[in-house]
Amino acid sequence: MELLCLDIINSNRFGEYLAKPGRDMLNNANWLHALVDKWNLDVKFPIQSNDLKILQELRDNMQQAVKYLNLDTKLCAEELVKVNSILKNSPCQIKLVYKDGNFVLQDIPLCDSWANVIWSTAYSFAKLISEYDITRIKICENKDCGWIFYDESKSRTRRWCDHKICGNLMKVRRYRERQKQTEQ
Repeated sequence: MELLCLDIINSNRFGEYLAKPGRDMLNNANWLHALVDKWNLDVKFPIQSNDLKILQELRDNMQQAVKYLNLDTKLCAEELVKVNSILKNSPCQIKLVYKDGNFVLQDIPLCDSWANVIWSTAYSFAKLISEYDITRIKICENKDCGWIFYDESKSRTRRWCDHKICGNLMKVRRYRERQKQTEQ
C-alpha cells in the first residue's frame, strides 16, 4: 500500500540497502521533488526551514505513534496532538467529485505552500489509523532496518518491509548462525 504518510515516516531511513538511521531525505531537494511529483502536490521550492522542522516533527510523531501501536499500546490524545494541530488548520478544501463511475473525495489546495504537504501528510496518517486495520501497520523485524509498512498479506504475518531484501538477509543470518553452532 502506498500512502504519503508512509513515505514521510520512512524518509529518515531511505534508499540503499540498510540505510543508516539519521539519513534524513527531507533535507534532500531531489528526493523532495520526487515526492511532491509522485503525490501530485503543488509547492514552491525550496522548503522553508520552519516548514521542514514541522514536517520532521510530524514524521517523528507518526513514527512514535506506530511504535506504540506495535507494542499493543493504546494511542491517547497526547500522541496525536501534533497530527490534530496540523489537521485543524487545513490549507485545502475537500470536494466530492464523480470520477471513473464512483464518488471520491478530492483535496483542492488553497495555496502552493508546504503547509499543504504537511497537512496532506497528517491527513494521510489520520486516514491510515482510522480507516485501515491498525494491526497491519508494522515495523520491519530486521533490527538494522526499522521501516514502517502496511501488511497487505492474506495471513497478516509479513515480518519484513521487503522479503527480497530484509527477509532474505534475516534468513541468511539465521542459516549462518545455525552453521556456526553446528561447527562448535
